[in-house]
Amino acid sequence: MRQAVWVLIAVVALGIGFVGGRLTSQERAALQELQAQIEELERQLEELAAQAATPTPVVAAQPAAPSAPLKVAVVQVNKLALRFQEDNPALQEQVRQKTAEIQREIQRLQQQLQSGEITREEAQLQAFQLQQELQNQLLLAVAGPIQAAVNEVARELGYDVVVKHEDVVLYYKNTVLDDITERVWERMKLLK
Repeated sequence: MRQAVWVLIAVVALGIGFVGGRLTSQERAALQELQAQIEELERQLEELAAQAATPTPVVAAQPAAPSAPLKVAVVQVNKLALRFQEDNPALQEQVRQKTAEIQREIQRLQQQLQSGEITREEAQLQAFQLQQELQNQLLLAVAGPIQAAVNEVARELGYDVVVKHEDVVLYYKNTVLDDITERVWERMKLLK
């Protein structure tokens, strides 16, 4: 995962400044605005995915009954993602290949920019899109196995809710938050 993070940082750095010049304040502001919009869209996408994954039960009107406290667990998703990547040579190779492909594409963009075929803004946008593509592929490759293992462990242990440790639930009345990260990791190794 550390290697992938550095690859992403390098790709972003190349994408932003690959023409050897400095960004103007206007370009920097536009790039920051694009990044903020992408982060907001990713957040909204996560919310929609969570809503879609949670079926809405149809419940007939019944008298209110005392409800049992929810059984809630936490999972350290970043820790699992790092372990998964380190333990998965095929994924590491996939990241290396995609990184090499992106580097070739950035060189092509540099040539197009120098020949005047594209503008600096077009080159920067295409480089940014390449970086986003790599990030999305990495996320999909890691998120699927984590989610499958979380679902199985939560079902087996009877949890009502599992939240990411990174979401930082500081207090929840009458509930102890169990960290099931290690159990999920053991399940992920079995599901390979």
